[in-house]
Amino acid sequence: MLTIYRRHRATCKHRARRNTKCFCPIWVQGVLEGKALRHSLDLTNWEAAQRRVRDLEIHGEAQAVNVEEACEKFLADCEGRKLSPATIKKYKYVCDELKRTFGPQSLRSVSVDDVRSLRNSWHYAPLTALKRLEYVRTFFSFCVASGWMQANPAKGIKSPKIKAVPTAPFEGDE
Repeated sequence: MLTIYRRHRATCKHRARRNTKCFCPIWVQGVLEGKALRHSLDLTNWEAAQRRVRDLEIHGEAQAVNVEEACEKFLADCEGRKLSPATIKKYKYVCDELKRTFGPQSLRSVSVDDVRSLRNSWHYAPLTALKRLEYVRTFFSFCVASGWMQANPAKGIKSPKIKAVPTAPFEGDE
């Protein structure tokens, strides 16, 4: 059983562990898989800490992968598959955006709504947004195949509508 608590800073007015209404770092303490565990979660949000501890209790410490670690492993896999440098560069852009958006958040806690809000923040042309969404789907498919997630949250996102302009044939003068 794992317990989360705040370790108050020296400048915080609270001293007891039961005070949860400040922004001091959150720690976890308890026994996980027969081993004593006590370390910082690197979080100050109580709900995010509860999600992380729930993931630890369900899947264990070895399976709790955050978005940053998954991005690094995904890019290493892309280089190992000898993809072209241009493709790897595009995947790096997408991974940088995922790191900025989700950061140290647990990979399992990323939902369809989170990916939808990420897509809604894009200000790209429809074709570019479609390609970006494909890259995000590829990343999450890699995570599902690695066993870090149960389902691909980007699969439920609809693609943007693209209006194709037909190419006119040459005229006689051309």
